Amino acid sequence: MAAIPRRTRIGVAWMDFGNVAETPLIRSDAFRVLLDDLCKREIGTKDCPFTERDPPFSSVILAQDSGTRTIIHCNKDYPQTTYEDFSKINLAQYGWVHFEARNTPHTLKMMQSIRDYNQRTGQGIIISLDFETRYEQNQELCAPCDFVVFSKELAGQLGWKTPRQSCVELAAKIPESGPKPVFICPWGSAGAGALDANGNYYEMSSYKQDKVVDTLGAGDSFMAGFIYATLEGQRSLAESVDFANRVASHKITGFGYEHISQLGLSN
Repeated sequence: MAAIPRRTRIGVAWMDFGNVAETPLIRSDAFRVLLDDLCKREIGTKDCPFTERDPPFSSVILAQDSGTRTIIHCNKDYPQTTYEDFSKINLAQYGWVHFEARNTPHTLKMMQSIRDYNQRTGQGIIISLDFETRYEQNQELCAPCDFVVFSKELAGQLGWKTPRQSCVELAAKIPESGPKPVFICPWGSAGAGALDANGNYYEMSSYKQDKVVDTLGAGDSFMAGFIYATLEGQRSLAESVDFANRVASHKITGFGYEHISQLGLSN
């Protein structure tokens, strides 16, 4: 889970802003490099609990000819963020909280606590969700959100053939009594589709690259680009999704993320 302060601080790259809030971090010296990297990029960790447990890790095999990857995960019951952890956060310092679709009972309570806080204080903390797995188990997480970014792979598993169909099907599951989230479906080389709360649909083309070097993290780059354009740049839905497409497309042209700093909302 990531939380973005109301006054974002821009670091070395435009996407280096915000806090990693309530994500369990490891005290092990072997993983000190991760904390040092977060510090370098001015990404705060003060709201994160720490654990002595062995961390999850992934082995990534990249195919140089196509840029595709195979990921082998190892996760020995690493602790998830709990509602009790989240309840200790001072929400007044944040303007956007982004969740992944997991640990549903606790995540739902966290989202509702933000909604309650907004209603009580008149603030407008934005809630977004990255939805990649376990549709049936996590479906109820959509309703409290302002933005839901839904995986093309998961849409395919559900038999949805296009980003438009995916957005429409997702919106139909939201109760009529309350506001609907904005649904966004990145669709790889076909671009991305977005359905706003009023039922207006937008489709943005992808940005083709001559050579694909590394696709690892393209989805996270898309999400970072969207949040940045929406919160920091105050762009419209279509403009923000278009910028997210640009960021994800540019990310795959190189290893890592440093080269993304070449992009800006104005270029």
